[in-house]
Amino acid sequence: MQTTPDPLLSVESATAKRSAVASAGVMRPYMPGVRSAFGVLLILTGLMSVLILRWGVSSTTSSPLVTAIAATPSPTPLPTPASVAHAWGANAAMLTLSTQLDASHVFAATGVMPDGRSLLGNEIALDASGTPKTATPGLLDLATRGFTSLGLPAASFDAAPACCASDGRYVIASVEATPGAACSPCDTRYWVYDVVTGKLRLALTGAMSPGNAHVWVSHGKLLAQTSPIGLHVQDLTTGVTTELTVHSGTPTVLAFAWPWLVYADPFAGTHLVNVATGATGATGSDTTLAALHGATSAALDGSTLIAGLPESATGASGAANDLVLLALTGATGASGTTPSLVRLGTFPDPTARVLAASDRVIVFASGQPLVWDRATNHLVRLTDDSTLSVTTALAGDYLVVISAPAGGAPGTPQSVSLYDTALLLVANAQP
Repeated sequence: MQTTPDPLLSVESATAKRSAVASAGVMRPYMPGVRSAFGVLLILTGLMSVLILRWGVSSTTSSPLVTAIAATPSPTPLPTPASVAHAWGANAAMLTLSTQLDASHVFAATGVMPDGRSLLGNEIALDASGTPKTATPGLLDLATRGFTSLGLPAASFDAAPACCASDGRYVIASVEATPGAACSPCDTRYWVYDVVTGKLRLALTGAMSPGNAHVWVSHGKLLAQTSPIGLHVQDLTTGVTTELTVHSGTPTVLAFAWPWLVYADPFAGTHLVNVATGATGATGSDTTLAALHGATSAALDGSTLIAGLPESATGASGAANDLVLLALTGATGASGTTPSLVRLGTFPDPTARVLAASDRVIVFASGQPLVWDRATNHLVRLTDDSTLSVTTALAGDYLVVISAPAGGAPGTPQSVSLYDTALLLVANAQP
């Protein structure tokens, strides 16, 4: 979650977020009356204290005006990893739903919008036998279960559009214009949909950026990485595209949160750069982050950079076969400040990639159904069902967990659970 509000997004309070989907009956119970009653009790208690001090109380012994509050019992140590119920409570999910829309349509979810109101993905049309025929990229409203197409024509299921990346205002989908061609990625079209105006336009093409393989969107800016080399940023408001110049000849983008870019080079190391000014704040002018050399993935959460390094890349003697998680706090701070590097722990898959981070959780691309809880510095297992294939996505404070039978037939409905990570309980804490 960015510490600086995104001007393209409306900033909602926790109460507003609760009311946003209350009509769908998906929020956890919220009892303002209980809190109000508690406040009245505190006021009455304070008045009684004043009366006692003013008029006195008959007592044979003196007692202190303030008594010590009993210490909170230490929580039971979490298992490794903890289950969702143990870590966050049995009712942690805001909602759980099936993506079966009707007898002839299934929604294939891939992510969630930053406001937590809609899922991103493709609507799959099925024939009478249940076989997928076409795929249409768009958004599924969680309150109404209504589907909004981005405006692209339905594609063959075998060439389903890649949907989607979004910053809350803009949604990016990519389509291969010539599926099955010798270099089909060279002819990829990247489309941008404006959720405010409902308009769709072509942002990039394979001809403009040959071999375009990766895109990121943040604060109304689209970052595209080309192959074999090249980085471009497009202002999605004006449509102006600018080629970036970085120190590395072969940059690999690890993370992008405007205006900050994290990239790696096999020879030049890991870099953090402000692409708007060319500086990197606390780390100097595009200075190599020596401690993060060998990082294979990263995410930015405000001024904190979360990085994942295979443990073998750390140079530790007898390194285990894990992914080391490091947090560089203050990475994007003002020039002259000193960032602080903290080792959070390890993830049991050296090939996993850090996808995104909020104040509360870190999510990964991995075959392991795990997320990292930053409040407890502990792994949380999203399911114990080994027959399920699980993917996760995080946008803003919202974590979406998408489950489907492993090896299931195409078009099989998914089970989707949504969490507001800003409202998650800490293990064994009282609400």
